[in-house]
Amino acid sequence: MEQNTEIQQKTTFKQKLSRLHHKIFDVKNDTMPKSLSKGKNFFVFCMVIIGILHFAVFYVGVNYKAIVLGFQKEVEGTTVFTFDWFIAFFKEFSYEDSVLMTCFKNTLKYFVLNSFFLFITGYLISYFLYKKILGYKIFRVVFYMFGIISGIVVVALFKSIIAVEGPIYTIVKEITGTELPFLLKDDSTATNTIMIYCVWTGLASNFILLTGAMNRIPEELIEAAKLEGCGWFREMTGIVTPLIWDTVGTLFILSFIGIFQASGPILLFQTPESTYTFSYWIYLQVTAGSNNYPAAIGLFVTVITLPIVFLVRHLLSKIETVEF
Repeated sequence: MEQNTEIQQKTTFKQKLSRLHHKIFDVKNDTMPKSLSKGKNFFVFCMVIIGILHFAVFYVGVNYKAIVLGFQKEVEGTTVFTFDWFIAFFKEFSYEDSVLMTCFKNTLKYFVLNSFFLFITGYLISYFLYKKILGYKIFRVVFYMFGIISGIVVVALFKSIIAVEGPIYTIVKEITGTELPFLLKDDSTATNTIMIYCVWTGLASNFILLTGAMNRIPEELIEAAKLEGCGWFREMTGIVTPLIWDTVGTLFILSFIGIFQASGPILLFQTPESTYTFSYWIYLQVTAGSNNYPAAIGLFVTVITLPIVFLVRHLLSKIETVEF
């Protein structure tokens, strides 16, 4: 009796495995020629192994020591397991005027700026470049210029523009009679000034990938829409966006991966503590020789980020894509 039950369990397991195999590889509806389909399973297996090895080497291998450091503490010359660093983080984070709370607020500001405002404006700019507006070749060079010029050079240029006795300072003083402070050294204006710099240099973010995807759209579809009286806004939202949604969704998910790593060029600007973000604060801690505390914070931020990314991916996958 027990032997029959064991055989039945093995049969049920084989059936489940067979159904899973068909679901993954779509054997029933496979239209691939037999000459190519023979090595299909092996090819998929190799691709999966490459992904697993990449994760094991470049994430687990690289970050293993950092993960361990978050749970270690030196007590009388002995390394002990502890949660003290996480407790210290929660305590410090609960204070409104703490450095970590300031870092959190600034990080969210940069995240909203990059993932929503700059993403949307970059998409609009990409669309109009795709439509070949008047002077689009010049605009393409101008927008991409900040991607090829060294960040140090652009920051130095921006600092000279907003410096005391600089062009902005002189214009405001001549028109209003008001003398501006050094915007990058004033706590009330430093973060907003860097965000303006990010807008100035990041208006056409991702436009190469977006325009490349748009240029793949068959011209016949656009011409047919024009014959139906389709305007530019309807064309952009109803035709172009659905056709390149895979690219748009991927870029949007990638922006959410760095939700707590969003940061302006604070290191280059050398601004006060009121402008710090999580990533810059961790950099300062590590360069100062403190490893355990920033390791614990980095691990906690990773754990929080994962469900957010999976949720965004799930929501975006609900939107149907159009194949062409």
